[in-house]
Amino acid sequence: MEGFVLSLAYGGYGVVKKGKEVFLISGALPEEEIDFNTDFKRKGVNFGVLKKVIKSSEFRVKPKCKYFLNCGGCNFQNLDYNQQLIEKEKILKEILKKIGKLEVKFESPIYSKEYGYRSKVQFEINEKGKLCFFKRNSNELIEIDECPILSKPLELFLKRVYKNDLKLFDVKNLALYFSKSIIGRIETREGNFLKLWRDLKNIGIKGLWIKPKKGFGKYLIKRDFENYSLFHSPFSFMQINEEVNKLLIKEILNYLKEYKDLKILDAYSGVGNFSIPLGLNYKNVFAVENSKSNFYLLLKNKEEIGIENLNLINKNFEEIDLKEKIDLILIDPPREGLSKGAIEKILSFMPEFLIYISCDPSTFARDLKVLKNFYSIEYVKLVDMFPQTYHIEVVCFMKKS
Repeated sequence: MEGFVLSLAYGGYGVVKKGKEVFLISGALPEEEIDFNTDFKRKGVNFGVLKKVIKSSEFRVKPKCKYFLNCGGCNFQNLDYNQQLIEKEKILKEILKKIGKLEVKFESPIYSKEYGYRSKVQFEINEKGKLCFFKRNSNELIEIDECPILSKPLELFLKRVYKNDLKLFDVKNLALYFSKSIIGRIETREGNFLKLWRDLKNIGIKGLWIKPKKGFGKYLIKRDFENYSLFHSPFSFMQINEEVNKLLIKEILNYLKEYKDLKILDAYSGVGNFSIPLGLNYKNVFAVENSKSNFYLLLKNKEEIGIENLNLINKNFEEIDLKEKIDLILIDPPREGLSKGAIEKILSFMPEFLIYISCDPSTFARDLKVLKNFYSIEYVKLVDMFPQTYHIEVVCFMKKS
């Protein structure tokens, strides 16, 4: 079937319309004439894959990975990186307009290198004990022996697994984390745990956690920042693009530099990714974290750095009972966005400033639709944590109306 690609849609698809039918095509780029196949239909929309480019986009480039469009990881390796940023911003603007009824000011995106950026990866393991990723739009597995978006040490580790013909039988998946060294986490129900540890240690792993509690070697990952370090575990969340994460922190501190003596609340603190640097720059910072394991690491990070003015609260943000007047709330919620209770809690404080960081444009737009009634949006920035993929993160700076 032939068609003209109108735009890109969230999810990494080129949009083709034929009459009343809509087709979302993997591998297609805007303003291309293409020949494509359809694979399945979901909720009235046809999904397919590019078969042949009849007229190519001027921004089409050669993918770096031999598994591109077969593996489900990357969507845009065939699109010039500067154009990726432009297209992602277009998608974000369209979602904000459609869901949030918003047209806002955008400033230059936050981004870094386009390959070699991932400090974490999770491999699925097939029946032959081989490292795999999921195939595109499928639960099937594809064996892989290279991945150019991984940080160099992780990709070299992947190559060593294949060079040594290492097979991970009885293992469901293997997650790897890299900062100064590689720490692993495995899901398995049975097997020779000690042999697994020795096999992986021989090719470069410094620590291995086997769910739920058994571990060997080092169990914490240490992330270095400009004048401090943070620890996290294979069970805690940390941004996988270290360079862009540092640039995002810098953007937040730069936005706040003209304001002194702010009382700040980090509503979803985790191990302290934002609350630690805020605590190093402001006298009154409250870090709220519900998870006991994250809270333990948050406390460890506070004590290691020696921040006296960082106040820790081990509760859900919705449940905190804080009588302090708060000037700024920073919100970095999970993918599902803010609950009704979280929005009510924000409005009960009614701080002068809000900073909203989101990894899901749809829930972000939904929440802004409510918050815009109380706050004016100063500006928004695309945060490209995941180059070559469709994923979009965003930071929004708001001030009380």
